[in-house]
Amino acid sequence: MKSLLALALAIGLGLFSAAFGQNCNVTGLVQDGFTGEPLIGAYVMSGEAIVPTDIDGRYSLSLPQGEATISFSYIGYEAAEKKVVLTGASMTVNAQLESLVLGEAVVAADLAIDRKTPVAFTNVLPAQIQEELAGRDLPLILNSTPGVYATQQGGGDGDARVTIRGFDQTNLAVMVDGVPMNDMENGWVYWSNWAGLDLVVRTTQVQRGLGASKLAIPSVGGTINILTGGDESGNGRLTFLSEVGNYGYYRNSLAGVIGNQEKGFLHFVGSYKTNQGFAEGLESKAYAYYLKGRKSIGNHNVSFTAFGAPQRHGQRAYQMQVYEFDADLAEQLTDENGQQELGEVISGLGETAIVSRGRGFNEFLVNYDEVYYNFNEATGQVDTTYGESRRYNSRQNYYFKPIFTARDVWSISDKSTLITTAYASFGKG
Repeated sequence: MKSLLALALAIGLGLFSAAFGQNCNVTGLVQDGFTGEPLIGAYVMSGEAIVPTDIDGRYSLSLPQGEATISFSYIGYEAAEKKVVLTGASMTVNAQLESLVLGEAVVAADLAIDRKTPVAFTNVLPAQIQEELAGRDLPLILNSTPGVYATQQGGGDGDARVTIRGFDQTNLAVMVDGVPMNDMENGWVYWSNWAGLDLVVRTTQVQRGLGASKLAIPSVGGTINILTGGDESGNGRLTFLSEVGNYGYYRNSLAGVIGNQEKGFLHFVGSYKTNQGFAEGLESKAYAYYLKGRKSIGNHNVSFTAFGAPQRHGQRAYQMQVYEFDADLAEQLTDENGQQELGEVISGLGETAIVSRGRGFNEFLVNYDEVYYNFNEATGQVDTTYGESRRYNSRQNYYFKPIFTARDVWSISDKSTLITTAYASFGKG
């Protein structure tokens, strides 16, 4: 009897010790308190345990059951603490951090806020751009966004276009740091003017339908808000990036940061890019520079931005007949009534009409022959000399449209803020 009692007591003490020493798996999401975006690399701490958040802003921390204090910190944001009582095997603790410095671009760009703004929107973070863009035009990253379709058109560098819910770019509002980028004459967006913008994008938000902006902009179909910034945390940090791709794609870029958030900083980026293009005559050459400075003076947060991208690239038409590229495919297709083969329809145009020219065909290419004429006064005759003969793209795009922005954010009180923005832009090409 005594042996059974001792055994039962030992088992009870063992179960009590196991229950007392059990850990609780704490998981959660750390977000920006204003935009609702996940904060990548935020630190979550409790006692000696510390973990960073992943690419989705989530974390997992194993802590002993009982009372615990969990701290959340991220560069440029106010640290937050939460006191919790851990009783079960798992628990969820989320946190939303507030920015230390009032984000003037965030306010001016009228970003939608999750569960607060009645607008369908999607955020595209820099990590996704680095993984998926791969040297293409910036709008092409939006193809994974619901309701958005982006295409390279003829394939020229920077000739991309975007449609949202069927509306083209003339009915979309494209804004960079709160400044409208649509052409003032026709509302179009020329992405070739912003080569290198992908190097400094902090957040890209696509709002589908009427946007949340307070500005008079053509946002019937939607709004694309692009916020620039880059890494503003490291004093004296210098980064060099070299990219190589197919079709002669090559880009070198240099970025650096001087100063920090507390004392003011200067962020600069410069790049040079060349590309042969996948079709004839689509050679391109582009430079890009970006300069941003910010400093807090009392209740004022003053910043300036300069961005430009001089470039030149060849273009190609994109509304061309299929038989101009592949005759075999054309012969398999039917006409608009679905009754007659397209090959028979176009056969009357002549044999040259159905010659396969390949996906690299460019109708704007012309033959350029160097011819020199020398007049001989003694004989009265003209001597003709033929020089180099080459193919030349008759449709070239060359343009330079820098933009300069100055902004002052005045924190009048905890509830009142006055934002003053002045910007200027001029173009040549």
